[in-house]
Amino acid sequence: MSIAHVSDTAHWVAMYRASESDRVDALFDDPYARRMAGDLGASIAREALHGDAIAWGVIVRTAVMDEMILGCIEQGATQVVNLGAGLDTRAFRLNLPSSVRWFDVDLPRVVTHRRACLKGLKPRCQHAHVVADVTDTSELKRALSTPGIGDGKVLVVCEGLLVYLKPDQVVTLATNLNSATAVRWWLTDVVSHMMLCMMGSKWPTNEAAATAPFQFAPRDCVGFFERLGWREEAFRSILDEAVRLQRAPPMIQWWSAFAAPWWPGARENVRRMSGVVLMRKEHGAIAV
Repeated sequence: MSIAHVSDTAHWVAMYRASESDRVDALFDDPYARRMAGDLGASIAREALHGDAIAWGVIVRTAVMDEMILGCIEQGATQVVNLGAGLDTRAFRLNLPSSVRWFDVDLPRVVTHRRACLKGLKPRCQHAHVVADVTDTSELKRALSTPGIGDGKVLVVCEGLLVYLKPDQVVTLATNLNSATAVRWWLTDVVSHMMLCMMGSKWPTNEAAATAPFQFAPRDCVGFFERLGWREEAFRSILDEAVRLQRAPPMIQWWSAFAAPWWPGARENVRRMSGVVLMRKEHGAIAV
């Protein structure tokens, strides 16, 4: 595959968003996804082993996070700080209040590509790019101190980021976000240790394993973040949402309809294998 750096996976994800947008029953419309994906995204999607097994989860995750972001804004969020933004175009495609301030934060090469693709387009809200490596503490703090950030109630968004970080990097990120006064909410996707074990039978067969390995998959997601001062407010299971949104593959549909009711204990473990979690900051984080 053509993945030379973890940031290249953003092109892959953008290609899946483009394919979904082409459907007559599309869950969302991302008219900029194909230009964002470019030839690299098309190449990765075309060559990816088990691509269909990955695509539906990416599509459902995108749709669910769209809903939850809009929900947070309805609840009072006035700013969105999108860390590791990749090639996300929500500031240009979602029906956002014009008063919302949106900051897309990522590496220099990603921001350069974003600016080239979005040149001349009008965002739905007040939008700015911020160049920073969010895994570097000093750069993250500098990004969070960018003029304009912190002038309101901040929602931090991380999509497709944490799974590629080492646990200690997630601890550092969570701690730094907790110490940022204006940050109220944190929305991110997570996978469990069970999911990591299941993906292990497929992902390592990809050359991407060397450049974009899955590293963060806690056994106890709720407890992990609670110790760092983040309380779970809502969890949306990708499996449950896939059934609701009619994007679930046959095996998931069979499990939800027939098998899950017979295994109540196992059902909760399965539904929390992959999901989107909204957390609210609590003070008094436990040192780790």
